Amino acid sequence: MASRRTPAILDKNTKKQQFILIIEDDPEIGFVLLTALRDTAYAAQLVPDGETALRLVATHTPHLVIVDYMLPGISGLDVADHIRSMHGLEHVPLLMVSSNLPKAELAQRHLSGLNKPFDIETLLTVIEQLLSAHAWTRC
Repeated sequence: MASRRTPAILDKNTKKQQFILIIEDDPEIGFVLLTALRDTAYAAQLVPDGETALRLVATHTPHLVIVDYMLPGISGLDVADHIRSMHGLEHVPLLMVSSNLPKAELAQRHLSGLNKPFDIETLLTVIEQLLSAHAWTRC
């Protein structure tokens, strides 16, 4: 079990089909997100900042990225812009989470958002919808 202070490590031997990258600097919220995804069909990895996330997506293509809006260093919006500009990641669904979502910025960038606090069932429903829509658009 992952510690509340230690980011989860992507299990390369996982049989789960879809990889979700979580970018969240609050270890408590990150732990809740990882716990919510533990018993699903998704493999998840938590990273605490945008720089770490960008290094990771250079070698591991996520099926979905959950990104906090307010991160240390590079903002969640900038992380989303960088990911969308990377070859092969242009259409990866991104879900921004925050207690203060920048709705105009999200609309301009065609990003989905979820206000904190949110309940786990809503989060899982949104994840499923984003992944289903993304799978449909790739066909």
